[in-house]
Amino acid sequence: MKKLILYHKGDAAAVNIMEKLKRFLEEDRKLEERVKIISSDSSILYLDENPKLIEEIKTKNYEICIVPSKHKSKAGMKTLSCHPPGNFSIAECGGSDKTLGVVNSIYLTEALLMLKKYNSQADYDVCFECTHHGPTSLEIPVIFIEIGSSEAEWKNDIAANTVARVIKGLLDMKTLQKDERISCIGFGGGHYCRKFSKIIESEKFALGHICPKYHLKNLNHELIKQMVEKTLPKPKIALLDKKGLGSEKRRILELLENFDLELIML
Repeated sequence: MKKLILYHKGDAAAVNIMEKLKRFLEEDRKLEERVKIISSDSSILYLDENPKLIEEIKTKNYEICIVPSKHKSKAGMKTLSCHPPGNFSIAECGGSDKTLGVVNSIYLTEALLMLKKYNSQADYDVCFECTHHGPTSLEIPVIFIEIGSSEAEWKNDIAANTVARVIKGLLDMKTLQKDERISCIGFGGGHYCRKFSKIIESEKFALGHICPKYHLKNLNHELIKQMVEKTLPKPKIALLDKKGLGSEKRRILELLENFDLELIML
């Protein structure tokens, strides 16, 4: 089953990453045969507005869609990050309102572990980001792997090479051992998911969808159901950032009683 790499030709970080990745693929023709690369003239965040490309992707049986991308933030932090797409509220950056994409927790977690392993720049923060932005209409797992947060970082060849190595590693993964890590969903904490990013180093957890503290107020039964159903493999555990739940803690715990999930406070 082929894997899809989808990127925006106008994204400086994505173009830089793809230049490095294509060199890796030229050195490994067997690996090159197992991947399909599609470049888009428009932002991947707004892929749902491109029905022709969506339909093209849906007609193929891709195992996963990997999106190399830039990350922007007002804080201007230097970051290497990965996350699933989806909107817990109004869709301000692509996708549909209150709709999540599909994510594979094993791939997402392996991506972060490899980012940590290959990163050689001490001033870069390496972490999960919470679920955010589009696209949300693809029926295959999607993960974004990003370099942030300014043009200087997007054009940083060391950062781009790191992400390219990670993507190559994900393409190399042939068989996912479902028993190796336990699939989970996460609740609470900040946008950059510090606690969840750390716990995977010591525990055999694999994170899928993560709802941050600032979106907990929007959570209802239907959105948690989406978190469960659109995280693959099916999650067995809900990880909760104990100090990052705020005033929504009791309500979230009550909502989670309706799901067959073990609750673990971190």
